[in-house]
Amino acid sequence: MSTNKTDDRESYRFAADVVVFYDGNVLLVERGKAPFKGCKVFPGGHVEPHETAKDAAVRELREETGLDLHPDALRAVNLYDDLDRDPRARVITAVYAAHLTNLPGNLTAGDDAAAAGWFDIEAALRDRLGFDHNTILADAYNLLLDDRL
Repeated sequence: MSTNKTDDRESYRFAADVVVFYDGNVLLVERGKAPFKGCKVFPGGHVEPHETAKDAAVRELREETGLDLHPDALRAVNLYDDLDRDPRARVITAVYAAHLTNLPGNLTAGDDAAAAGWFDIEAALRDRLGFDHNTILADAYNLLLDDRL
């Protein structure tokens, strides 16, 4: 057994994802690369050392969809840390959500998103989303239904 406690710690990555609702729809992107290439997921990605999780969510949303929301528009949904939620590594994600009453602009897929679009929430709940995003969508949708977004 090692006497250096840091040797016993598991390494992990910290990410942020964002769920955006508008007029009965949810914003999803199509992954352009593995894992889950071609699957629909939420915009999101790794938190950089110089930013908060909420700042990363705003940045990833802009990079992957072209939407530029103010951080105050986002509400915390939950922290997701299932051990096998990402097949590449241990990834813990902070999820934020926004409920838009009008669209701030057109969608433009970018970064590692092959496409971006609005999808009916109920249909998306039945679809097979990548990662654990079906669970995340259900949680965020419940917040929307409870008028907490």
